[in-house]
Amino acid sequence: YKHGGSHQFGVLGVCAAQRLSCNFCVALLRGRVRFLFLVALCSIKGGVLLQANVVDIMANASLQTVTHAAEAFQMLRGIFCVYKPANISCAAVRQTLIGNLCRDLNEMEVRPPTDFVSIEGSVSNGAQLTVKSCPSFADHPLIVGPRYQPEDFKMAHGIKLGKYTSGVLLMRVNGGYHKIKRLCDSNQLRTYELRGEFGKASDTHTPLSKIVEKATYRHITAAKLEQLLGSIQSSYQVQAFKYAGVPLNSQAAFEMAAKDTVRPADKSPPLVYNIRCVELDLPYFTLELSCIHETEDYLLQLVHEIGLHLRSCAICHRVRLIRYGLFNTNLALLRKHWTLEYILRNIEDCRQLVNQELLEPKSPHFIDLNEASRSSCSETDS
Repeated sequence: YKHGGSHQFGVLGVCAAQRLSCNFCVALLRGRVRFLFLVALCSIKGGVLLQANVVDIMANASLQTVTHAAEAFQMLRGIFCVYKPANISCAAVRQTLIGNLCRDLNEMEVRPPTDFVSIEGSVSNGAQLTVKSCPSFADHPLIVGPRYQPEDFKMAHGIKLGKYTSGVLLMRVNGGYHKIKRLCDSNQLRTYELRGEFGKASDTHTPLSKIVEKATYRHITAAKLEQLLGSIQSSYQVQAFKYAGVPLNSQAAFEMAAKDTVRPADKSPPLVYNIRCVELDLPYFTLELSCIHETEDYLLQLVHEIGLHLRSCAICHRVRLIRYGLFNTNLALLRKHWTLEYILRNIEDCRQLVNQELLEPKSPHFIDLNEASRSSCSETDS
């Protein structure tokens, strides 16, 4: 909570109930940054703590207070995840993030101005020389500006989302270049949520441009839509074997399909691994699409072609990336949380997810999220 313009954090209390399990967490305060770490998983029975002692947990927990901006800046290094709003470019997101980080760091304790040393006296007169030191106005923040400037941050995004697309966006700050590059090159599966409307068509396949065509849609049923989506998915599965570099009727293709490792050997056109309709309320519909190597224009064109195959037309109201590999919307920071506190906490959360299985996955569409998370946590503990 905030008090007097500064962030104050304490240790979380114990939430105990009979015959329940609880997690004891300690809030590690680093400057104005709060980290919650799992200390122990204890069993509570009859209101008595069986496996751990709160006093021992409190004694072993290391609480460190960091109020200097320089120390917080050193911790600002790694990969984090934000939720990109629609109709905002990735460059605008980067500019906003850097501006918020500069603001929060400059509100902390920054280094004082350097001292200006002057020597007074004359050697010719034989007078005693005196050395005086005073703060230099040439290094004062009111003269040279705030200590932390946007040029001090090295920040870039992972995969580039289109301006119309919203959802999960990976960013790196002051490091993590090689990890995020390997992450982008590993063909992580991307899951989108597409919200469309039958009966309308526009130049850009979105409602932002002029509607150029209207058509009927009452003949569209859920069965017809599912049949079309099934044929689209099966056609892309055949292409997946093609770009994997193996013939479809070969033994190698059979072994790859048995091991769930149908991945493109190199760069390939967009490949759809799964597509289904999660909601149909004519004229509106919602699709869930899992693919790789796609672009925003491809997704908009896909919605338009689905409408044409159903003897109608369609526009896309929303393109939302809900999962990128192991990163989902639950981990992404909302715009109101684009602050130093939440970004540093998110860096710690993302560090546990970036492991060898994520950087070099065996399959783009059959990764056990729970197993990968457990393995990453065990590697972190070791």
